[in-house]
Amino acid sequence: VYPEGDGRVSVAEAGGDVQWQHNRSLRWTTNRRIITAATRDQNFDLTVGGGYVQAIVTPVRWLTITPAWRIDRVGGSFTNRLNGLSYPVNDYGTISQPKLSVAVTPVPGLTAYGNFGRTFQIGAGSGAYVAQSARSCDFGHVEEQRLNMAIYQARSCPPIS
Repeated sequence: VYPEGDGRVSVAEAGGDVQWQHNRSLRWTTNRRIITAATRDQNFDLTVGGGYVQAIVTPVRWLTITPAWRIDRVGGSFTNRLNGLSYPVNDYGTISQPKLSVAVTPVPGLTAYGNFGRTFQIGAGSGAYVAQSARSCDFGHVEEQRLNMAIYQARSCPPIS
């Protein structure tokens, strides 16, 4: 934090994370609660790692600007244990997600803000992997750019007695 006089503040921040998942999906047919056959036996391994940088800039007391950028990489595999076939995760490349947020506080306790950014969501379950399928289109990910705006008012709570 670098005070710049008259309430002006600038903060830079960076971080990262890695998430590992190992999931197994099992299903059976039964007859009177007795398993008669396996209909699904799948292993999903998924690793998602990334990092971000952001700056929080308050040039004047009533204005805060937050530019940020996140990048991620995805890896993993899918195995159908019933037929022994394995598939890699879809190649999403480096997932880049820029963001920008602006908050205006015209009077204490009232803030209007807006943000714009790119989001990315990989497919769920086998949709995240390069598995052979009867589908003719790729439903493996969702990308969107979004502009959100809102106004919220801070209210103080009465003291606890």
